[in-house]
Amino acid sequence: MLYINGTNDSNPAIYLDAGLKANVSEIGDGSFPYTVDARDYLITCAGSGARTINLPAVANESGRILIIKDSNGSSGAGNITLDPSDSEQIDASATYAIGSNRESVTIMCDGVGWAIISRYQP
Repeated sequence: MLYINGTNDSNPAIYLDAGLKANVSEIGDGSFPYTVDARDYLITCAGSGARTINLPAVANESGRILIIKDSNGSSGAGNITLDPSDSEQIDASATYAIGSNRESVTIMCDGVGWAIISRYQP
């Protein structure tokens, strides 16, 4: 919950309640290829072998952020491929592959395609 308790513009006070939560989808074997749902924010990928996550079309997704994580450390043996819709792209590429164990990537829709805004490789 967000609280705004300021007395005026020069004395604002904004508080976020610690109960803030984001939707997490845990995807395992038998669920791939996985198509991103409207509620998804963090997608954790377990399972093994090559796995594909189909991204939504960019229309009406501008500003949307998605985090995809190799949760069980198996992407070195089988990539997790992020696949945009139709001819859309991720940073000017047709797909993006998570290929390092425990890697995570954060992407954002800019209204034209998907952009990688951060990547973590342990």
